[in-house]
Amino acid sequence: MRSMTGFGSAIRETPHGRLTVELRSVNNRFLELNFRLGSTFIHMESELRNRLRSRLVRGKVDVTLRFDASDDFNAGARVNKTLVRTLLAELKDASGGQEIRPEGLLSVPGVLVGQTHDEHLKELAAPILELADEAAAALVEQREREGEATRSILSGHQTAMVELAGRIAAGRGDVVARYRERLSQRIAELLGPNSPPLDPGRLEQEVAVFADKADIAEECARLEAHLDELSRLLATNGEAVGRKLEFLSQEMLREVNTTGSKCRDLDIARDVLALKNELESLREQIANVE
Repeated sequence: MRSMTGFGSAIRETPHGRLTVELRSVNNRFLELNFRLGSTFIHMESELRNRLRSRLVRGKVDVTLRFDASDDFNAGARVNKTLVRTLLAELKDASGGQEIRPEGLLSVPGVLVGQTHDEHLKELAAPILELADEAAAALVEQREREGEATRSILSGHQTAMVELAGRIAAGRGDVVARYRERLSQRIAELLGPNSPPLDPGRLEQEVAVFADKADIAEECARLEAHLDELSRLLATNGEAVGRKLEFLSQEMLREVNTTGSKCRDLDIARDVLALKNELESLREQIANVE
């Protein structure tokens, strides 16, 4: 099991400068990759995107590539002076006459041109892809560590929910008997001690109507099946289970809500409330599972 939050980075020194790739990930319903590659390496976004999609399933991931060029990186390249003059003039006019430093324009596409520069970029492509793989591996490793901690928390909630669901299922058989007793007492209080005895058939008819409305056998059976599936998913390794867990938690909440609305027995109502609290905590943790 993996979480969706984490960080991974990789650094490499090359003959043309230092390359750094960083990946930062937070929760997200789907996989969202946001790239900060700079104009020099923007052409690699598509390949990097495909590379990372093979390693990650969910999460909002910021991908940052930094390149600290060595002195020889731009050797052999020439400056497009006409473009630089045009840019400086435009920027000076836009900034109200403030001085613009020309070296800040070196990253603008088209400012540096030359065969050597292009060759260097080609040589850096393979190391960048390798660093992306290393950073992704580090991110996945951290996600897995956090995922194991989350698995332990989820297992605790699952255990508590199984106990509560078992109590509800075991107690449902006493609900009708308690209702019959309360109904008999209430009728006796209303009629008084000198009233003729209540027709037993009429009493049983009212109890039968209540029993039909308050029957939660199906809800208990479905909830038990959902909890078994939850246990199976929590034991799963090497598979992204976040979406399945989210769907399963919604189904469990539906059964718990139906149980609470159908059966208004006080003891069961307490267990239903406790079960909903456990389920809410479970859903909060699931929101961070890949």
